[in-house]
Amino acid sequence: MFHSFGVTSITQPVELPLAAQCKTTNDGRTIEFTNGILDGITGDLSDVDQRMEFVYKAATRFDEMLRGSERNMITESLEEIASNGGVK
Repeated sequence: MFHSFGVTSITQPVELPLAAQCKTTNDGRTIEFTNGILDGITGDLSDVDQRMEFVYKAATRFDEMLRGSERNMITESLEEIASNGGVK
């Protein structure tokens, strides 16, 4: 993903690193990418076409979760991340 700065059309990549200090929980809020949530997407995420397909499917799934019965879990998780600086 890229962010455009004003009318100059200068772009900078937005990097979303995986934090090594994050830990999974057993409270039903952890989503594994291997359980079919993203249609079993496996591929080379360094390939822009495969990566963008993954990002699109992940964003679509996130939107479905926000609009569905999982919204409260998403809200709770985001509030917890914000209040703890991302590390539990």
